[in-house]
Amino acid sequence: MKVLSKLKAMKLYPKLVIFFLVAILPLYVVGWYTNSLGSNTMEQEIRDSATTRTHYYLESFKSDMTRILQIINNYGEDDDIEKLSTMAPYMTQFERFQAINRIQGKLLALKNSSAYIKSARVYVPILERTIDVTGYYAETMDKGDIDALARTYENGGPFVYRNGRLLFGLVFPGLTASDQPPTFVVEVELDRAAIRSSLLRINNNSSTTIDLVHDSKEWAISTKEGTPMSDMVDHEQLSSFGAAAGNTFLTVNGNRYLMTYEGDSLIGVSIYMFIPEKEIFGAFQAYQKLIIVLAVLMVTLILLITFGVHRFIHRPLVTLVQALRKVERGDFDVAIRSRRSQDEFSYVYWQFNSMVARLKQLIQENYEQQIWAQRSELKQLQAQINPHFLYNSFFTLYQMINEGDRENSLSLIKHLRIYFQFITRNAQDEVPLHEEVNHALSFLHIQKMRFEDRILIVVEDLPESVRQVKVPRLILQPLIENAFQHGLEDKTDNGLIRVQFREDDLSVSIIVEDNGDSLREEDLAELRQRLQSDDKFAETTGLINIHRRLQAFYSEGAGLLVDRGEIGGLRAEILIKKKEG
Repeated sequence: MKVLSKLKAMKLYPKLVIFFLVAILPLYVVGWYTNSLGSNTMEQEIRDSATTRTHYYLESFKSDMTRILQIINNYGEDDDIEKLSTMAPYMTQFERFQAINRIQGKLLALKNSSAYIKSARVYVPILERTIDVTGYYAETMDKGDIDALARTYENGGPFVYRNGRLLFGLVFPGLTASDQPPTFVVEVELDRAAIRSSLLRINNNSSTTIDLVHDSKEWAISTKEGTPMSDMVDHEQLSSFGAAAGNTFLTVNGNRYLMTYEGDSLIGVSIYMFIPEKEIFGAFQAYQKLIIVLAVLMVTLILLITFGVHRFIHRPLVTLVQALRKVERGDFDVAIRSRRSQDEFSYVYWQFNSMVARLKQLIQENYEQQIWAQRSELKQLQAQINPHFLYNSFFTLYQMINEGDRENSLSLIKHLRIYFQFITRNAQDEVPLHEEVNHALSFLHIQKMRFEDRILIVVEDLPESVRQVKVPRLILQPLIENAFQHGLEDKTDNGLIRVQFREDDLSVSIIVEDNGDSLREEDLAELRQRLQSDDKFAETTGLINIHRRLQAFYSEGAGLLVDRGEIGGLRAEILIKKKEG
């Protein structure tokens, strides 16, 4: 509903633009949605393909490595290796020669069983000789390599990375507490180039990078030359993915990639495939740019069409609206001069000028009648001031004279003279605010004599800046009288009346509060309802009297506001406009 309200409040030109945009918006949305749907479908297919390829490769690699490990572990029970490594001094040369030949045949079969094996050898410490597929050498094995092979699974998997070599192995019988050398050592070196070639075979795009990474991060094999892509990713970020397999988008060196990953804890390696985002969405992004270009062209065309409408229809309407707004602000001297010949807008302009001239005449006549009516109403309202104050004052004076209180009697007579002199002066309908306040102070002096010490009166000083503000006569004293009569009449002690003044750039507020106990919520609600009533025939006495006089004097923006005050009784606020003398 709010959108419709704002749309109705718009000018014609933006309405036309919005209309045309709404007309083409469905086509644009359908095109954009189709492109987004195709993009999402393509993304999912690429995700599935990458997941399948990485899973197939990791399973194949794991199967190959597991098979090689099984063969190596079987060497721990091989008769030829066991005899040669324990009984070589007792064997004839012919027996040793036959055993070595059979071991070489087994190593050759092992090497040929997998494209990933670069070399395989057996080291026999008792002979200080090494056997491989090519011969029998007087060569010892590095003690660091032996120790590393003996601690193979301490790094999470069967692999050992030493001096740029990727190794499998078996140290028999394993680590011992003594410094005795092992019985024999089987070492298999994996071919990193062959592993890289196998990774390239599952890579169907030159811009895609595939990394095979050990869980310890000691080594990685990548299809990318130089630093592996996985090394450029924060390891904490990689570990935060949690699952053993999956795919997600991430940023590496400022470029976005779809990373598909899967790990295997048995062999302690993970595979990562990095596919550039532009390879996935490149065509769709180009199509999106085309849609944007077409949208810009459509909007441009719409603006050109609506500009023509604006020139021949909207501009004359704007001229008419501007003239109407001037009339709304009270300028009835406005007139529209049309340069058109005999079109519809010329006729509208002529009728507008005639209407404004007639309105100006009627308003002038009505204004003069209102002035006389307001002056008459003010005179009538001022005559309705309740005379009960006069009766109470003379009774108080009678008591003072009867008691022989000459000083207070004279003071009361003095203030009564000032008081009635002010209210009977009919020469002016408005007075400066300071005179109205002085009159109220005279009334307060009289009431103070009547109520003696039962009531405390607190009156703020009138600010100098508002002393000359013009106000209707007799608006403050009746308000204070109401506080005495209805708020504090039954108060035997600790009564309080407070008068305050507030000012801003356009108005002045006079606040009168009492701490009376008799104000009920239903009485306050009824008073507010009577103040807001437009019934011209309702009784106009007391607070209603003041409210009606203020509205009659200022026409609008002024009046009386009532509420429950901070000190418990009625809080009445007179709101008047500044009217400098």
